[in-house]
Amino acid sequence: MGARRRAAGLAAACGLVASTLALVSPSAAGAGTPPPPPVTMYATDVAAGQDFACAVQTDATLACWGQNGYGQMGFGHKPYSLVGKRAFSVRGALSVATGWDHTCVVLATRQVTCLGRDSRGQLGAPSRQPDQWVEGPTIDHLTSVLALTAGYQHSCALVASHRVLCWGADGFGQLGDGRYQDSSRPRFVLSPRGGAPLRGVTAIAAGADDTCALLADGQVWCWGLNSSGQLGQAPPLVRVDRPRHVNVAHVVALAAGYLQTCAVRSSGVVQCWGDNDLGQLGVSRQLEVSPAPRVVQGVRRAIGVSAGFDHSCALLAGGHVRCWGADNEGQLGDGRTGTSFGAVTVVGIAGATSLASGYWFSCARLDSGLVRCWGLGLQGQLGVGSRRSVSAPAHDVLVRSLSSG
Repeated sequence: MGARRRAAGLAAACGLVASTLALVSPSAAGAGTPPPPPVTMYATDVAAGQDFACAVQTDATLACWGQNGYGQMGFGHKPYSLVGKRAFSVRGALSVATGWDHTCVVLATRQVTCLGRDSRGQLGAPSRQPDQWVEGPTIDHLTSVLALTAGYQHSCALVASHRVLCWGADGFGQLGDGRYQDSSRPRFVLSPRGGAPLRGVTAIAAGADDTCALLADGQVWCWGLNSSGQLGQAPPLVRVDRPRHVNVAHVVALAAGYLQTCAVRSSGVVQCWGDNDLGQLGVSRQLEVSPAPRVVQGVRRAIGVSAGFDHSCALLAGGHVRCWGADNEGQLGDGRTGTSFGAVTVVGIAGATSLASGYWFSCARLDSGLVRCWGLGLQGQLGVGSRRSVSAPAHDVLVRSLSSG
């Protein structure tokens, strides 16, 4: 299974190269007066999608960079941006979540608006639409939202009652209400037994086709696809339509990647479970998958965690970052390339306050509000004005001024 997935990933990467080259044409370069140069971005929240990233800026606007094939960045029919570009109509943003090809934003009203691809109802629109290129209406029946998370084709919201609502694709049970039925209308995630909603949730994390919740008692519950044990459940269980308990305790932070899930415990260690064919669990190369949580080698004093396609990263007390797993495009950030089954230190990052990991890249928000990204850059997902991939973050993400369009 791991070999087939890697082959698919390489094919996707080749497709990205081809589409990127096709975008570079004389017409794309524009004519006339050149726009003013981009300026340094300052952000309060950052999220990474498949081949793009978005940030809530200090003025509560949304700016995104990278690939925009489905309108997920909110600035109209432009295929990509090598630096941050403001979404046309998103104002009063508080936080952002990015999926494979869609973006959802919590507004100051504590309502949610979504952008991008709507193939399975992941935008929460009353009627299915191909793509949403500018800000859509706020999602009906969804208020008092505290946090968002987004997967491949589904989205979830944590609301003030500490319950979770999810919408979008449900073929693997990732909406968590026992139906296996796609829905553009948000539905409550149900408790493991009975028809009442799951309660006491303090954080949520969506993988590609799965979702996990952290409860106030430090326990973790997951549902959806379990093809590699990413729900913490042993085979032959492949899909789960209601939350199942994961054998990990005293958890304070949570992240879900493509086929792996990671949790930070109150002791500062990180435990991961699921796929490990490229070291994304941070343990021995002899272990290809593990539904049982495993302690990541080389991580102590962690306070946060992120998970991407085949790599994962931990935020340490003091603001340093350590990553592990696949490193074919420099996504581990240590100045080299090559798979690492234990954590390595990201160079050039100090004072980090949060992390976000995408397909083959990651970003860190610093305590100054600056954002730095590393890894794959072919689609501009590093936000620094070029298509270069980098194995050591050295430049801050840039953003176009409002006057440059």
